Amino acid sequence: FKQLACSWKYILSTFIMGLGVALINYFISSDLISLIVGVISGVAIYIFMLVVLKDEEFFITLNKIKGKLKKNG
Repeated sequence: FKQLACSWKYILSTFIMGLGVALINYFISSDLISLIVGVISGVAIYIFMLVVLKDEEFFITLNKIKGKLKKNG
């Protein structure tokens, strides 16, 4: 139960992402376009949900990525 309590944001984000992708793909008839749009919208919805839920781990990871990009750029 402790693990579920710690990961509820990820479970909720994944559930909403799945619903969003399913809803978007419902209106697309082409398999290739459905795959491309599904992947892009899935990533966008998942990141959006983590930002909305203010997930601390997401922001820590994002700051690490920004730091690495600044070193290389």
